[in-house]
Amino acid sequence: MSELTTRKKKDIFYKALSQTLGNVSQAAEITGLSRLMHYQWMNNDPKYKTKVDELINLQLDKAEQAIYECLDNRFTKLESAKFILRYHGRSRGWAEKQELTITNKVIKFEFGDDPEATDTNIDNTEESED
Repeated sequence: MSELTTRKKKDIFYKALSQTLGNVSQAAEITGLSRLMHYQWMNNDPKYKTKVDELINLQLDKAEQAIYECLDNRFTKLESAKFILRYHGRSRGWAEKQELTITNKVIKFEFGDDPEATDTNIDNTEESED
């Protein structure tokens, strides 16, 4: 078998990333290409990085949609959506802890693995008007 070109390797790796929902380790295992190679492409090839980033954004869109669907189906898809958002959605504001100020009240949300154990803490202290 002839040696694959870099472009072909990138295409193969990208298809594996699509199949594994962006899991680089699994894509590397499927293709026989190294994770390091993928990260080098991400750092050195803006077109490849853009394509992979678009794939991740599509996954984030799907995960967010799953959360919206959970409003009617209490927690059916929530855990898998939270997992994706926790690790890939930070740039969109998804993180382990969020702190928001709403009408002079601080509301903290902490997401753990158990949806029933999710901690919602509402601090009713008024902000001082100095």
